[in-house]
Amino acid sequence: MKFILVGVVLVGMGYIGFGFARFYRRRKRFFADLILFCEKLCVDISFSKETLKTIVSSNLTNFSKDFKNVLERYLDFLSLKSSEVTPNLLFKGSTLLSKEEQENIALFFKRGGKMGVEIIFKIAAVGIITAVVNQILKHSNKEEIATLSTLAGLIVVLLMVLNLINTLFDTVRTMFKL
Repeated sequence: MKFILVGVVLVGMGYIGFGFARFYRRRKRFFADLILFCEKLCVDISFSKETLKTIVSSNLTNFSKDFKNVLERYLDFLSLKSSEVTPNLLFKGSTLLSKEEQENIALFFKRGGKMGVEIIFKIAAVGIITAVVNQILKHSNKEEIATLSTLAGLIVVLLMVLNLINTLFDTVRTMFKL
């Protein structure tokens, strides 16, 4: 009787151990897929929403089932142009990650596709306006003010770029809990 009880306990503990091992293997594979996906994004760094759709849809078959589900939901978000990526949207029904991990990964996906060509157009618009104002002031023999207007345009563009850099650092700080 004791041997049967010991055998049942050992089999039960083995089953529980294999269950935990399977769970942590899935977690490890999920994070390995996330790293691989980030490396693929680094290769094609333009990050417009259309480019993201192409990258995600062309790489769906390369990942595990859990990460593939997240990418499919993210593709739905990109296609529908929903207002916001939330952890509930990306990880519906998943217990693989903690809430904090889900929020950090959702923040990563939320930031993707934000910087397209609009920032380039804004910088170009400031440059064109600055150049026009500069030329008008130079033809009016007000070269000092023309120089100041050029300097003001440069400062505006620098502030725009600094805002983008600040957003980047905030995202990195949040993702890596620094």
